[in-house]
Amino acid sequence: MKYPQATLMWNGLMHSGGPQSGKVTQCEKIAERYGFTSLSYDDILRAEVASGSERGQELAASMEKGELVSQDVVMTLLKEKMLSEAASSRGYLIDGYPREVQQGEAFEGTIGECLFALYFEVSDESMTARLLDQAKTSGSEDENEETIKKRVETFHNLTQPLVDHYKNRNKLKVISAESGPEDVFSEVIKLFTDVGLIPLDETAAAIEPKEQNKMNFTFVIGGPGSGKKEVAKNLAEKKNAVYISAGDLIRAEVERDPEENKELADAITIGDIVHVHKMMSLIKEAIAKFKESLEFVIEGFPRTLDQAETFSKEFEAEHKVVVLSGTSEELEQNVASRAETSGRADDTGDAAKKKISSFFDSVTAVVDYYQKEDERKDRVMEVSFKAAGEDLTNILTFISIISEDTDSGTPQA
Repeated sequence: MKYPQATLMWNGLMHSGGPQSGKVTQCEKIAERYGFTSLSYDDILRAEVASGSERGQELAASMEKGELVSQDVVMTLLKEKMLSEAASSRGYLIDGYPREVQQGEAFEGTIGECLFALYFEVSDESMTARLLDQAKTSGSEDENEETIKKRVETFHNLTQPLVDHYKNRNKLKVISAESGPEDVFSEVIKLFTDVGLIPLDETAAAIEPKEQNKMNFTFVIGGPGSGKKEVAKNLAEKKNAVYISAGDLIRAEVERDPEENKELADAITIGDIVHVHKMMSLIKEAIAKFKESLEFVIEGFPRTLDQAETFSKEFEAEHKVVVLSGTSEELEQNVASRAETSGRADDTGDAAKKKISSFFDSVTAVVDYYQKEDERKDRVMEVSFKAAGEDLTNILTFISIISEDTDSGTPQA
């Protein structure tokens, strides 16, 4: 059973690199700058053994016999550690795991997919030179050119299948680790910026917290073909609010640089949901352009529970949700009609069906989240997409009542 992102908050990076690639130093820098929790598989095992628990004693006995630690135990230890850090962590960096493709598949099947696998690449010559220098200062007599050569070969034999696995899934990010730590980290920062990861000390879109508290957001969500764009635009016009379309932001980003945003383009083509970090980066950038505005209508967002939770953490403001409901058959008919003139790849075939299916899979969790938040059952309004145009006045009344009660501090019954 997969752990829900609400519980586990899984936004993780697998990272790897050869001996003396500097990956430990880079992990420490990443964790500090971005608020990620750095987890070491080996450290977690050692801590469990040192605890003297029954499970730790069993692990110690297995390790003394040279036996492999069972997959189930590994998953349990990792999940427990991640859950213990979930309240304060923005995500996780995992070192030393997975060590083979099967472990990676088991991990992502149980907990969730990683954002990407980060590989610090260094040549065999550099690895050898660094290891020899380390041997001189450590006093290790068994570290010589022959043993180091075997160590480097072992690394490649173990790691290459994993590298190929993540590369084939467009999850591999490679950074050269030939230069000094600061130069390498500059490349890490560039990469993280490109994928939408924001440093911990940067406030949401450079907006002051006191301004965030005055902001009001209305989310208009619905399946493909529900007419949410038209409804959201009309609401924004009536409320004198800024209109933002999540879908338009994604398409504009792809058009800006198709090569750099190939993963986004692929997500559009097959109807996939864009990763929360990238989506949040685009949304925050759009909001930041309107520094004098406090009222926003955002269409097509949030699509998932983790998007809703992440937005709430970044913007401590009032959120109202308008859900345009309808059956999958009705939405499919509308999308098919739209496809005749839209020219959009995600309006046809399997991509359209996948988007409709993912909407129904995730909308309940999103609605439940906003209804349970502060026990406010009235922050969500559901209306048939067929009647949304006629119900615009009622929707505006709903939004205004929520905003007035929030401003006055009066709780809803």
